[in-house]
Amino acid sequence: MKPKVIAFVPIKLNSQRLPKKNLLPLGDHSLCWYIFKSLLKVNDIDDVYVFCSDEEIKKHVPHGVKFLKRNTYLDGDKVKGNEIYQSFIELVDSDIYILAHTTSPFILNETIENALSKVINNYFDSAFSVQKKQTFAWYNGKPINYELNQIPRTQDISPVFIETSGFF
Repeated sequence: MKPKVIAFVPIKLNSQRLPKKNLLPLGDHSLCWYIFKSLLKVNDIDDVYVFCSDEEIKKHVPHGVKFLKRNTYLDGDKVKGNEIYQSFIELVDSDIYILAHTTSPFILNETIENALSKVINNYFDSAFSVQKKQTFAWYNGKPINYELNQIPRTQDISPVFIETSGFF
């Protein structure tokens, strides 16, 4: 039996660092429009939701996206992402959830489809977007993917994978 797959994008319009960043123009549309367009093209997604406290967002998303009004307390500057995600999954039942963010407008639907198919076909229990960096990486003052006394060629170094927060 095919699992139920729901994609959702939590959005708040009162961004602290850049007010209404999700509504700022990027080409012909608002920033937020692009991730929804990609999600709507993914074959195995049953429904795509925007999870926002402000109905103004409905004017900025493509046709086919469902609006789910969230509690305004979730717009607070101290609210953690997990609290927002938990609130959504308590309201919408699904077997598989895809969480995406508007700040990754260039993710292709094929990328999401590929990750989702790996989860649906039980190759992995979860998936997320990353950026592969084939470079010398450090953390807390120490190299993390090579030894200082054995510096490899760049093409031989173990890559580091960095979360992009594009989708989970």
